[in-house]
Amino acid sequence: LMGLTLYAHYRQQPDSYLPITDLDSSHVQRLEIHHQGKTTLLQRKDGNWVDARSGSPVEDPSLPANLLHIAQLPSLYHFSANAHKLQEFGLKPPRFRLKLDELTILVGDPDPASGLRYVQVGDQIHLVSDSYTRYLMQQP
Repeated sequence: LMGLTLYAHYRQQPDSYLPITDLDSSHVQRLEIHHQGKTTLLQRKDGNWVDARSGSPVEDPSLPANLLHIAQLPSLYHFSANAHKLQEFGLKPPRFRLKLDELTILVGDPDPASGLRYVQVGDQIHLVSDSYTRYLMQQP
């Protein structure tokens, strides 16, 4: 039923999808990923991304760009987080916490009907493509 609802919603608004944030990723200087009690810190230094703890360059230079792209994913559907139990969406606690400078994106579970992923930015929950969340599991 949720899948049909989402499909109908997509068909009505094909050109009106806005990104989940208005963040200009070219200005981000610090990335933090929190997952299962572990924290990964990346920092931009002289135009390159390095592990903030060791100072060594990131092995996969595409990783920071892919993580930054999460902030630009189109919101295929969104609603207020205030009226819902965040546990139902895997957002309390979140599966991943991505912090881009001061902006925090909470990443929850996939929606079982659509396969889209729940993410929370501020007081809004968005459904987004799940194609970039795999980068949150990579080690730098």
